[in-house]
Amino acid sequence: MRGAFSTPERRCETRVRSCMSPMAYVHEVRLQRVHRQLRTAAPGTTTVTDVAHAWGFVHLGRFARRYRERYGESPSQTLRAA
Repeated sequence: MRGAFSTPERRCETRVRSCMSPMAYVHEVRLQRVHRQLRTAAPGTTTVTDVAHAWGFVHLGRFARRYRERYGESPSQTLRAA
C-alpha cells in the first residue's frame, strides 16, 4: 500500500502544495482549469466571462491580471487561439 502513495507525481504534488497556502493552491488549480477550458472551447460559443464565473472568479479584472501573470497572455487571447 505504501508504494501507491510514493509515485513521483504524488511527491511532486505534495512538494508544490507544501510551498503555498491552501487558498493559493485552490486558486492555482482554478486558473489551470480555466486555462484548459479556454484552450478547448469554441470561440463563438464560449465567453471568458462565462468560464471565469463558472470557476468562481467574480472580480474579472483581478482574474485577468492573475491569468496574464501566470500564462503570459490574456484569457481572450487564449480563447481566440483555441
